[in-house]
Amino acid sequence: VPMPAIYLRECLIENVGPIGLFDLTLPFNPDGTPQPLILVGQNGSGKTIVLAHIVDALTELAKTAFRDAVVDDALGRSPYFKVLGNTNLR
Repeated sequence: VPMPAIYLRECLIENVGPIGLFDLTLPFNPDGTPQPLILVGQNGSGKTIVLAHIVDALTELAKTAFRDAVVDDALGRSPYFKVLGNTNLR
């Protein structure tokens, strides 16, 4: 049985790095398939931060369905693509 498709429909990021507010509803075709989206901006404007948050969200979702989606480190901690902290929070 094929797995159903999972699509990102909305993305909201607030007060991270250079991003004050990023609120995006992604475009879809009438048949429900996603339309392509290209992120553009100057260096340091937050494009990588947006992608890192999406990757981390999908990884966390995968961990709920599959035990081997992410390999924990020696201390049992799950890795993140981008760690948030004092250096990149607004």
